[in-house]
Amino acid sequence: MKKLLAGLLSLLITTVAGFSLAQDATPTTGASVAAPHGKSEVRARLRYQALRIRQGLKSGVLSKDQATALMDKLKSIGDQVRADFNENGKKPLTDDQKTQINQLLDDNSKVIYQAKHPGQSTSTDSNAPDDSNDAN
Repeated sequence: MKKLLAGLLSLLITTVAGFSLAQDATPTTGASVAAPHGKSEVRARLRYQALRIRQGLKSGVLSKDQATALMDKLKSIGDQVRADFNENGKKPLTDDQKTQINQLLDDNSKVIYQAKHPGQSTSTDSNAPDDSNDAN
């Protein structure tokens, strides 16, 4: 099990590293920010969600099958980021692509939360998981 999870994690990290070279170096001002998260934030969210899954598995809250399914979904999001990057000719993600990826990450974060907290609702903003909160 540890080897499977370690393999999935290393694949995820490799995927993340593959698109990290495309980080948008253009400085943004408060008036010109079009997407809620930039490239580095997307990469950090992918890593943090993988950490949350590993923590859930280690604590016994998530089963091996649940963790594998969640890591597979996370890997597919990383693959989507890489595909978008390659589609752009190795140029930074567009604002629309960043928005779409962040929506996928938001949805995935909720799925992770629900898997780790069965029976609890995420329908209100106060209960919604936040990738900056390591309690989830």
